[in-house]
Amino acid sequence: MRVIRIIALSLFVVSLCARGWAAESGSVSIRGILVVASEKPGEPDRRLGAYERNLRQNLPRRFNSVRHAGEGRAQIRVPGKGTIALGQGHSIDIEVLEASGDRIQMRVTWRQGGRVLTNTVYTQQPGKPFFQLGSATNDSGEVYGILVVGS
Repeated sequence: MRVIRIIALSLFVVSLCARGWAAESGSVSIRGILVVASEKPGEPDRRLGAYERNLRQNLPRRFNSVRHAGEGRAQIRVPGKGTIALGQGHSIDIEVLEASGDRIQMRVTWRQGGRVLTNTVYTQQPGKPFFQLGSATNDSGEVYGILVVGS
């Protein structure tokens, strides 16, 4: 009976290690969200509820509301590249450079049409969003931004 417990415990530990190794050499899921920040007051967008605190901390004070404008997802190998269409002519090119259990390092190139708006390398914890406010505006003078979340 004791031998069976030792074997079961050993198999459990090996399975945990294998999961970690698979995450490091497998793929990551990336979610990109296009947002529009406005100086006009507005109701909070429920689709952004999980990111409201992050948005408020990172938006300049002149912006009074943020709304969801589009999103997309991609499963990207580590290391590897992919593109996520966000809508309204915006897309992000993602290059996952490294991923381990507690961090994902990626290069994010945000484009509107064929024009590069930003090109940034950053490291994030899985599930924690990266926020980038751009200089691109729509016809109403609102400013686009992106949220990028890896897991």
